[in-house]
Amino acid sequence: KGESDGEKPLAAETYFSKVCQRFSTLINERTADGFVYRVDWALRPFGLSGPPVCSFSSMENYYATHGREWERYALIKARPVAGNIALGEELLTNLRPFIYRRYLDFTSIENLRQIKRMIESEVEAKGLQENIKIGRGGIREVEFFTQVFQLIRGGEEPVLRERKLRVALSQLPDLNLVSSEVCQQLDADYLFLRKVENCLQMVADEQTHDLPASEEAQANLAVMMNATDWKTLREEIKQVRDRVRGHFHSIFAENEVEAEDKDFTTEFSSWWRQSEDQAATADDATLTKLIADLGFSNIQAVCKSIKELRASHAVGALSEQGSQRLLSLLPLLICGAQEQEHDADAAIFTCNLLSNICGRQNYLALLLENAQARTHLLQLFSASPWIARLVTQTPILLDQLLDSRLLFQPPEKAEMEAELQQRYVQADSDETEYSMNVLRRFCQETTLRIAAADCVKALPLVKVSDRLTWLAEVILQCALDSVSEEMRRDFGVPHRSDGAPVTLSIIGYGKLGGIEMGYGSDLDIVFLHNADVSDEMTVGGEKQITASVWLARLAQRLVQWLSARTGVGRAYEVDLQLRPNGNSGLLVSSLNQFFAYQRDKAWTWEHQALVRARRVAGDEAIGNAFSALRE
Repeated sequence: KGESDGEKPLAAETYFSKVCQRFSTLINERTADGFVYRVDWALRPFGLSGPPVCSFSSMENYYATHGREWERYALIKARPVAGNIALGEELLTNLRPFIYRRYLDFTSIENLRQIKRMIESEVEAKGLQENIKIGRGGIREVEFFTQVFQLIRGGEEPVLRERKLRVALSQLPDLNLVSSEVCQQLDADYLFLRKVENCLQMVADEQTHDLPASEEAQANLAVMMNATDWKTLREEIKQVRDRVRGHFHSIFAENEVEAEDKDFTTEFSSWWRQSEDQAATADDATLTKLIADLGFSNIQAVCKSIKELRASHAVGALSEQGSQRLLSLLPLLICGAQEQEHDADAAIFTCNLLSNICGRQNYLALLLENAQARTHLLQLFSASPWIARLVTQTPILLDQLLDSRLLFQPPEKAEMEAELQQRYVQADSDETEYSMNVLRRFCQETTLRIAAADCVKALPLVKVSDRLTWLAEVILQCALDSVSEEMRRDFGVPHRSDGAPVTLSIIGYGKLGGIEMGYGSDLDIVFLHNADVSDEMTVGGEKQITASVWLARLAQRLVQWLSARTGVGRAYEVDLQLRPNGNSGLLVSSLNQFFAYQRDKAWTWEHQALVRARRVAGDEAIGNAFSALRE
């Protein structure tokens, strides 16, 4: 709102509309000396029917309420190029949630596939097969190949929010999304096609992407491209476009149902669409025959799960697009489940999962678009009810099913530490709950990878326990570091009488101490500190508290970080009963207090518990002192 301050005041919108129109004329209009640049306004909100200029608020409102998928794709490359650059960057930062979803957005594949279908229809209708931009294996397919990964993962991977196509393409191997060989080949082919485009457009400054039809123009293009002749160049262009189409097809190919499954898919879809009344009576026989013909071991249990899924509130609330996506996916999963060792379990657990995720289209799209993810899901659901429950309760883990190199090769301890640290750096958040959720997701994902390797016998049992224990140690150390930083910021740090800062060590007991962690194990831990003056005040924070209070709050926050249930779940249950005097004792003990208790008051079973106790996180010097005391 507002108006200009000249002799003839204009409303702000009118004023800036005139600025835009005059700017376009200045740049775009042909004179005797030609023109500066062609100007295309079609990408503005509401396209050519929209106003020539928008306020920030109307721009943000447009994308929030009317934004379409192709506009997300176009905005990947958007940047401020003139005028108030800082404000332009601010606008694009505000639009980032529209461009890059905070979750893995596999619906982008189908959306870009639909855009590509529209382009191909235009190519067919207008005879543009020789167009090296939008034709088969052209420039647009390299762009789509790269940008689909940006749209799917840009919300979680900041390095993919890259405006330059070739830079974004080069990031894909580092994220284990595409092999480096494929990316290098696509990069070379993209450069080749762009060079052909430039050579075409050098002639008479034409805005063209069509390969020439006349012999003279063909010969000229061959010379410009340093080719022996047109026939040689034509063959090279064909090979490049064939390669590009092959890589594009590897991502965007439609799901093809195996020939033997087509009849089942057709009949199952027909059954599914029948009314609920029919489903309750005569319809049962149809489903029973379909499942029996597939060869399931427990026909009634599988049928029961499928009918419960179809009758569920979540399925009933689906949009038309969601219903179609579910109906496309379900036959693939049912047929795949029948091929597993425990076929009925795989089918039943899958129906439970679908009931939980069908309202979230992105998860359905992930499974629909990834045959490998479906295979891994069914293998694990067949092998382990525990994994099935974990994935059903935490659907974000579905992303871990995409890459067998990661799924079935759980990391070593050093790799866990590096990966978790990297996630914290990328998260770059001061919000406690967000950081807690980063910790929880990492714990869940790594546990799934360990369990997957366990199921396929890639790890012996002792190695499974090792990795589950390493994971707990890494999580404990990370949580301790995070909570210690919070405490330093809020209250500063207490010091010992010799001036050194007070430190804490975490002693693990039970399965954690004995390096025998299982999937459902809790953490038996005891906190030891090295403070020698309990009433010493903290230094360096916004508030001051005594050392004893600081240490107690540190321990309380750490337990909260690990055991509090957030929207993502919790990391671990924590058991502190093995501390001196059990639940009635101090949350944190000094080494001297701990030694005096063990010497004078501890029960025999408490000495027995020390057999498997060891330092698992925190100050190493305290841990060494504990080891000597323990012996």
